[in-house]
Amino acid sequence: MTATSERPLRPLPAGLAALGACISGLFYFLAFPGIDLWPFALVAFVPFYIALEGQAPKRAAWLGLLQGATMNATGFYWLMGMLKTFSGFPAPICAFFVLIVATFQGGRSALHGYLYARIRQRFAVEGRDPGALRPLVFLGTFAAAELVFPALFTWYFAGVTHDTPVLAQTADLAGPILVGVVLLCTNVAAGELLLAKLERRTLDRRIP
Repeated sequence: MTATSERPLRPLPAGLAALGACISGLFYFLAFPGIDLWPFALVAFVPFYIALEGQAPKRAAWLGLLQGATMNATGFYWLMGMLKTFSGFPAPICAFFVLIVATFQGGRSALHGYLYARIRQRFAVEGRDPGALRPLVFLGTFAAAELVFPALFTWYFAGVTHDTPVLAQTADLAGPILVGVVLLCTNVAAGELLLAKLERRTLDRRIP
């Protein structure tokens, strides 16, 4: 018997899951050009990965929106200054427009979260082990979201490698989405280690 198949981990409480999604979005921003702390990209999705575990599709979409909106609100901080300079609107109105843009752009992460939770839910209904399949589902839905979501300002997770040629050159094989998937593998590996510890601890508590 495995913890993932017979004793699934309970979802994180809403507040803690939301905090994880926001931290994930902040790490995503810190890895991006401008801040250039690219090693954060190796762990940026770990809090999001943990936060999504066991969540229903609707909740997963909201968590994705939080992650994406946090990343965009911080990553496109220059929008605030641009709007104040060229629109003439007061700061609160400019901040409102920035929030709208960040929320829309965050829809890509919301799509990622929704697809991930929806597919895992479907697997569970069909009797498959959702825990064993979650890394592949997470990677696949990430790639799908980057591919199809109509972002206002086009960007890819691969952008964090702009100053790291060894990683950026992976794009020669299948474009920037593949670079993002490669980076995401380290996140998934770290997330799986953490989930395995949490699942084992939960299982040990339930066994007399």
